[in-house]
Amino acid sequence: MDNIVPFTVKPYRVSGNRQVLKIQTEMNAGTHVFDVANGSAEQAASIKNIGALDPYLSPQRDFYDAVHKDKEGYFVSFYVIPIVAGYNVNMVKRPDLPKTYEDLLHPRWKSNIFLDDEAYEWYALLLKQMGRDKGMQYMRNLAKQDIRMMRGRTAQSQLLAAGERALAIVLSGHTVLDMKARGAPINPMILDPYFAQANKIMLSRRAPHPHAAALFYDWALSEEGQSMITTFGRVVARKGVKQRFPELVEKEYFLVDVDFIGPILDQSGQEFSQIFLGR
Repeated sequence: MDNIVPFTVKPYRVSGNRQVLKIQTEMNAGTHVFDVANGSAEQAASIKNIGALDPYLSPQRDFYDAVHKDKEGYFVSFYVIPIVAGYNVNMVKRPDLPKTYEDLLHPRWKSNIFLDDEAYEWYALLLKQMGRDKGMQYMRNLAKQDIRMMRGRTAQSQLLAAGERALAIVLSGHTVLDMKARGAPINPMILDPYFAQANKIMLSRRAPHPHAAALFYDWALSEEGQSMITTFGRVVARKGVKQRFPELVEKEYFLVDVDFIGPILDQSGQEFSQIFLGR
């Protein structure tokens, strides 16, 4: 026991494509800093594509359904984020609530909607459901609604509760429910297609502490680790773990995973940016 060296986890938080850019920059410089990463399916696909990951067949993978892990061993769902729309209860009457995405084109919602400026998975899934031609036309029409584009679903939820706008299209379900439980005047609503982002845990190909990284990876996917994750409101994929917000899994959702978003990520991002951000 005297030979055991204490190891302190040093988390670094970065969201969206900035995570991929940071890892790419470090690789180009020959600096390998991260041991384990957690990111959305779109980020995971990009990080794998630049050669920054190693597969790891953790024994904890056995407790996850096939949809939550890839056959090669690069990814497992660390947690799942069901995506909901949200509304300010002081600004929207229930009879006026949109029931479909097409309802968002009504004049009453003009200048009254938030949308994340990196909602590429949402964009790709709606095009899959609507069909490409109809979906592209829908997106162009939606962009004419003077939507406020901003990064960060938590920030959007906070501004929604503050009454900055009446609706937000792409929010994290657990964030909305947590804020509602604390008295914020917001409610979630589910529009079809109901989808969820699978946030993946990944092992660095050049991990500075590979053995500690594998131990942390195993713990994060264990019953103990996943039970801790639920205390933050996250939906977890491990079988047998009690969810904090079971209402988020009462309706079946489509899981946006690496196999779905990976092949179409670049195209989806470019089209989304052109339509909604003019670039």
